[in-house]
Amino acid sequence: MNAALLWHLGRLFSWPHWKAHAARTVLTSVGVALGVATVVAIADVSRSVLIAFQAMVDAVAGEADLEVSNPAGDVDENLIGTLEHVEDVTSVAGVIERFLPLEEDTGSSLYLLGLDFLGSNLWKEQFPRSAVDIDDEIAFLAQSDSVVVPKTFLQKRHVKVGDTLRVVTPAGGKVLVVRGVLGDTPASRLFGGDVALMDLPAAQKVLGHEHRVDRIAIDAAAGADTDGVAARVKEALAASGAPAASLEVARPEVRGKQAEHLLFSLRTTLAIMSLGAIIVGAFIVYHTIAISVMQRRREFALLNASGVSRRMLTKACVLESACLALPGVALGVGLGHLLATVASHLVGMTASEIWVQVDIQRTEASMGGWGIAS
Repeated sequence: MNAALLWHLGRLFSWPHWKAHAARTVLTSVGVALGVATVVAIADVSRSVLIAFQAMVDAVAGEADLEVSNPAGDVDENLIGTLEHVEDVTSVAGVIERFLPLEEDTGSSLYLLGLDFLGSNLWKEQFPRSAVDIDDEIAFLAQSDSVVVPKTFLQKRHVKVGDTLRVVTPAGGKVLVVRGVLGDTPASRLFGGDVALMDLPAAQKVLGHEHRVDRIAIDAAAGADTDGVAARVKEALAASGAPAASLEVARPEVRGKQAEHLLFSLRTTLAIMSLGAIIVGAFIVYHTIAISVMQRRREFALLNASGVSRRMLTKACVLESACLALPGVALGVGLGHLLATVASHLVGMTASEIWVQVDIQRTEASMGGWGIAS
């Protein structure tokens, strides 16, 4: 009974009113679509930035269960020997990472990774030996300017094995020689393929970073309690005389959480913009329905006098709002994701310049954002 009555009210009163005021009706749905699109786009961009950074952490961390780092600087390489003897520690390796501008392309940077990717089992997952093609490993290790770059880098930069790359380092301009090719691995896809691998001692020499590393990666024994291993690592650092108070021992994923804190201001700004979009969309719908009700006060009075209850008339108005909003929601979700696809790269560049380096290769959908927007 109620459903049938609502159907007739919509057919006899709502639909003719919408046709008579077509421009305002369309504007209402468009307003909702823009509000929803803004919320969806901002949620997708925010999620994409965080996932991109976490993907970088995971790609570089590989098999590491723990990392030793110094938030205020670098770490003494000699600590690697100390940590190798800690109970339940199976592998320890130093890591250096830098973003070095390319001289021939001032707008691009090369993500340089210095690590023992040929000799340490710690990197066998992200840099499997089958994915690294080096013609002469002895020559590669003997020359401190040797680098391995992904196939995509060779194709994009029109470079071949034996060619040189000029980069700007903290120690001045340096020339690197491509002596190996990296196949398709998670790390090779970082930053559009602008990645280079160096043997750790060579990277230290090129960067003027002798006997220092950015962090130490630790692989714990299978089945070992990671928290217990971390506690023993801290004890070993303290016993070695290292400034343990300035060193952190944590799981690699903690860096992702740290990035989330660093990006707090960016995410807050995006959330405020999203809230503003919701308010604007809600105001447009409310204003349209309010005007519609005012224009049809006489019709509603006659319906009420004819036996249609105020409650039923209220339901009819709510149903009108839903009918006007639904097309806007559907359009807004699609438009928002498309907008996020365009904006993610720009936001990633901004985040990289101000907070932390991220590489957004694809836009991630935020189901939570879609739900809030809808």
